[in-house]
Amino acid sequence: MLEKASSTEARTQPEVVLDGAHNAHAARVLADAIRQLFSARKPTLVIGVLADKDSGPMLELLLPLARRVIATLLRPQ
Repeated sequence: MLEKASSTEARTQPEVVLDGAHNAHAARVLADAIRQLFSARKPTLVIGVLADKDSGPMLELLLPLARRVIATLLRPQ
């Protein structure tokens, strides 16, 4: 299942999954992966989005799946 997304399981205790979703399509794939990986549980999401990207569609897909979100807006240098 992780092969469909750009996800990598980095740890199992606690469970950590890294993903490089950077647009709405990739976020949709990530949302599907979260549903499959976590079923009834809601994970904490750590999200970083470049300031020049449209984060709205990505966040609309991912926020409902999270118990808590830690977000940062990254400014290009």
